[in-house]
Amino acid sequence: MKEELLFNHLLSLDSYYLFYEFAFNSLIPDECTMLIFDEGLNEITQNFESLDSKFEILTITDSNKFTIINKEIAKNTFKNNGKCNLNYGMCLDMDTQTVSYLAKLLSGEKLEKDITLSMENLIDLFRTLHCDYSCMPYELENSIKIGKNRLEIFKTLLYFEFYKNNSDTKIEYPITANDIPCEYTQITDESMDICSQMATRAELQFLYNINKTIYCLLLKTVIIEFSSKKSLTYKISDLFSFINNELGVYMEREIAVCYGYLKKVNIIRNCFFKKVQINSNKIISTLRGMAWDLTHIRLIEYLISVDMNMENILCFHYLISFDNGLRKILKYYPINRMIIYKTKSYVTFKYPLYNFIKEIDIKDNWIKYVDLRRLIHSKINLDSMIESLENQLLNLQKEHNNQKI
Repeated sequence: MKEELLFNHLLSLDSYYLFYEFAFNSLIPDECTMLIFDEGLNEITQNFESLDSKFEILTITDSNKFTIINKEIAKNTFKNNGKCNLNYGMCLDMDTQTVSYLAKLLSGEKLEKDITLSMENLIDLFRTLHCDYSCMPYELENSIKIGKNRLEIFKTLLYFEFYKNNSDTKIEYPITANDIPCEYTQITDESMDICSQMATRAELQFLYNINKTIYCLLLKTVIIEFSSKKSLTYKISDLFSFINNELGVYMEREIAVCYGYLKKVNIIRNCFFKKVQINSNKIISTLRGMAWDLTHIRLIEYLISVDMNMENILCFHYLISFDNGLRKILKYYPINRMIIYKTKSYVTFKYPLYNFIKEIDIKDNWIKYVDLRRLIHSKINLDSMIESLENQLLNLQKEHNNQKI
């Protein structure tokens, strides 16, 4: 708790005082690093925003500038009259849909023409970048499905491993699984082991809980929208009552996204939530997928933290996704700063939630229910809550369909 209070203090300082604090404040741990995007001194040279394609390549910020500060960098900056030049790495992390499309393209399975063209463009882009690749988002999402979909997951990972190790060359495809050298079968076996173990690794449990929590928040938001024609203020109050009295977790970016949906903000409602319709027979799977999309944003924050903690290297992780709503979310509610301590990250956003949502007093709401939320969070059964919320949503759909008859 003391560290969290100290980090909150750091997040509000301008860059000059931040360098001073990191250089001379003995309370700041050596393992603490800060990324600043609102007062960036260094350029992010790679810009993927202007790509004309169906896929998106996203990182945690929409800014093209950044500053990184830790104790060593802060002291060197003072010695060099404020100059802070450094290198950074890149890792492209493919989500579930992208990895699946890659496997289908390489194996010759039929894809829609525009998807095929986009994947071919992506492969051409990869060949020029010479950076690291991962399918961590795919592995995280599918680790809990490996018992049911083992053969499909193995095949997909086989093609990914083959491609990753040959991405600098032009691969002639289609290629059958039998034509892939046997060494990649062993590599894929190891990847399958890693994937199957992820769901039980203690350090990753928070990501699965985050996913479930986000899913609950999305379910409740849609239930509120489908079940009421009352004012926006009423709906927001209803959502925060759920957060404070049932969910027990205050998730700033995700709340902002749900607020945008309830407020009928075009880039949220008609992009990210566009498939969420009361008469959709795939509404549950759609919302589950959306929860994973939002989880992957948090995943790349975590992966940046892991690289800083384990390797002492700044590596910007980029999520490759065919969901064009995610870029709009990152622009709609952009990250401002991020403190990395060990493998934890603390973030602030460009627009504080209490300035973003005007219908109710967010500051009072946040402070008043802190202890209650902590108590609820310590006892919550997310699986039971998910089952209950899914049933509520499905019953709303039935009522709607019966009224139409």
